Amino acid sequence: MNNKLNSLKTENKIWLIYIFIFIFALISNYFEENYLYTNNKKSKKIYQSINLTILTTALIIYFYFVVTDYKQINQNKYGVLKEAASLMFFIAGVIVIYIEYKTQNDEEIGII
Repeated sequence: MNNKLNSLKTENKIWLIYIFIFIFALISNYFEENYLYTNNKKSKKIYQSINLTILTTALIIYFYFVVTDYKQINQNKYGVLKEAASLMFFIAGVIVIYIEYKTQNDEEIGII
């Protein structure tokens, strides 16, 4: 029961982080919109930096779930499936960060 309570406390902190991610995503969209209307290179750099920060933060959170799900893999009959899902989210996050990083100099609209 203590493990579950500690886990819930950590998840509450993660939800707070997601609130900040939401706010920063709105700020990023503002700068991206500004860039699309004005072609201001500074706005482009700002929204791309914010997007990479958001994606990196999400990747760290995904990694946390990969680790915690791995520790609990034998505790229920769907443990392996839950771990596989966490791992796929993590891998997808790595791919999205790679694409976002590599396409920073492209003129197309970003992933987020």
